[in-house]
Amino acid sequence: MPFCPRCGARVEEGDAYCWNCGLPLDVIYMLRRRPVAPPPNLTSAIKEAYLSLFRPSPHIMYPTEAVYEKIPEYTPIKKYLIIGIVFVVVGLTLTTFGTWIRRLGFTLAAFTSPLLLLFWMYRNDRYEQEPISLVAFTFGWGVISTFIALLINTYMGWPAPFAALSEEPAKAIGLYWLARHKTLGKEFNDHLDGMVYGAAVGAGFAGTENILYIAHFAPLVGALTIILIRSLSPITHIICTALVGRSLGLAKVRKGEIHPTDIIPGLLVAMTLHALWNAANILSLTVLFPLYIASFAKLIREARRDELLWGYARGLAPKEQK
Repeated sequence: MPFCPRCGARVEEGDAYCWNCGLPLDVIYMLRRRPVAPPPNLTSAIKEAYLSLFRPSPHIMYPTEAVYEKIPEYTPIKKYLIIGIVFVVVGLTLTTFGTWIRRLGFTLAAFTSPLLLLFWMYRNDRYEQEPISLVAFTFGWGVISTFIALLINTYMGWPAPFAALSEEPAKAIGLYWLARHKTLGKEFNDHLDGMVYGAAVGAGFAGTENILYIAHFAPLVGALTIILIRSLSPITHIICTALVGRSLGLAKVRKGEIHPTDIIPGLLVAMTLHALWNAANILSLTVLFPLYIASFAKLIREARRDELLWGYARGLAPKEQK
């Protein structure tokens, strides 16, 4: 271990403490000498992804060293904030044909609920909050992915439940790219990180979709009515894409790297939940909404519990760029 995970100072193998910040390194050596449990095969991972929605997930006692990785401090990640902003502006312009500034009220109403949910998710990542630049980038990708899904849905002309087959993979593309990136992927340390980035993608998608719904239905049922209805709908996109991120993060924890098949368990669960939501109509808000919220909150608690086991609260969490 050539560097201290807290301050980045160079240390030597066997040092008891970091000479710069005083972090007890013997705890890290102990953690890293533990055997890493073999990752489940694809079938077991898919089964686990579904069962974890309502059954307690086991503690992950033996993570790989990937949970302590961090990107070099000189890595220029601020540009991804700019890219994310560009994605959002382009998406809003395409959505409202350039009138989104004049219709600022609709735009703000469409994004208020998704952004509040994203902020709540971000605050749940207590020990190593992700860089704002990368969260903004994934949020921007969510905006752009709306149009990929819209083109596919328009071409296929399939009923609402089948929209999950295009929307979830479209959202997952940017998430998978980030998780697999040679440098930026080091910010994608575990399943809680994956849920944060997935929630950001889902929030961007949900806000953009809200604009389309509000613009279409406001003249028919009234702006306030459709805004209130759509204020609850974003939770589905946020949860579903967060589950894809969770699947990728678990692969990072267990294997130290992400393979193409690692996205499959989370993607299947996301498409299932999304399709059920679209098919349930009024039951979506009365039955599925509380169930989805309860399950998602459980997964967040379990992810934070795992980070506690790995010493994140004791200063072992990788220092994230801002």
